Amino acid sequence: MTKLLKALFPQCVALLVMLSLFACTPVERPLEKNQLLIDKYPEIGVAIAERDFNSLLEMTNNTEREIALMAWRALGKTPVNDMDSFLQIVLDKDSEEAWFALSLHELEPQHLESILNAFDNREIRSPGVCELFYRQGDEQVMNLFRDYPGTVYNNPKCALAAGGILNRVQADDETKMLLFSIAFDTEDDDVRRNLVYGFYRISAGGPLFAPARQMK
Repeated sequence: MTKLLKALFPQCVALLVMLSLFACTPVERPLEKNQLLIDKYPEIGVAIAERDFNSLLEMTNNTEREIALMAWRALGKTPVNDMDSFLQIVLDKDSEEAWFALSLHELEPQHLESILNAFDNREIRSPGVCELFYRQGDEQVMNLFRDYPGTVYNNPKCALAAGGILNRVQADDETKMLLFSIAFDTEDDDVRRNLVYGFYRISAGGPLFAPARQMK
């Protein structure tokens, strides 16, 4: 069965792409009201302009959610002097907006290792961590998806991360087949589409699977 799937893999990828295209629906993002918020809270405009990390971090606790979200977005483009401390803040917050902000900063290998350990210990619950995995994930993250396939199966963000990582690392055939199976089995169109994104991108780069060994 596995050999048959491998043989039919290019045709299956094409089929999944077609299904995903038919399932696509326009996603309308709400218009950001940045200027209105800045007019109402000029201090956040000053903090953004001055790239004031401490002030922005304090504003992430603002009771008005739109201000807090704007502060997190700004932190993603604000220099961080102590990445270890910022990482701990994000781990403690464990929200989508916090992970998004962290994902825009280049992390050292030890930082990614800390995140993976926290995930493995179930200290991370927010799917927002996959925003970071999408941008900076490597073989270790792909192994994590292989060990915890439910993470991909149930979450479009993590499926997008898996599809993106497929374009950067050389995943083994077992991992590819697992993700391919999820793309076929899931009832979530976004999960399917995001995995197909990865397979479609790598399908033009050569064989998707290692050639079978010849018996001597």
